[in-house]
Amino acid sequence: MKAVRSLSLPIAVLIAVSASACSQAPAPSPPARMSVSMDLINDRVTLRGKDGASAEIGADGSFSLNGKAVALSPDQRALSQRYFTHAMGISKEGIAIGKDGAAFAGKTVGTVLNGLASGNPDSISKKVEADAAVFEQRAQDMCDRLDELHAAQEQLSASLPAFKPFAGIKTNVVTDCRN
Repeated sequence: MKAVRSLSLPIAVLIAVSASACSQAPAPSPPARMSVSMDLINDRVTLRGKDGASAEIGADGSFSLNGKAVALSPDQRALSQRYFTHAMGISKEGIAIGKDGAAFAGKTVGTVLNGLASGNPDSISKKVEADAAVFEQRAQDMCDRLDELHAAQEQLSASLPAFKPFAGIKTNVVTDCRN
């Protein structure tokens, strides 16, 4: 069975968690979108462009375009491998934050119920905000990871022209993540 993960899910989780981390946060805006889709399938990052073209990057830095291997210099392979590593790191961290977010939600419900049942509703806010601060920091860490992926994307695009159509993470996505 192949493990398929989409980078859009971790980014959406990141935005939702960071928006909910503050009790006074405004309603979250729709997640920022990339101009290409990215799937993480086992040991490959697969990018699909608007025109239907696809590119794959392997854990070893190999790069293929529409199923055909592209010869890379050692420097290009290193950049491609760096891109792969950052994409996988974001995906794994996003999944972990999502799982921890579900646990946080359950804990929050318990905190609310206990605070109400004990007649001490003033204690609810402090406990929930302390727990939420952890998620706020993790969300900021994810923004740092997204910034690193963006930098890797820009370097790979500059070095490997065939990758340019798949450079879908725009600067505003990183900026929006931090806000």
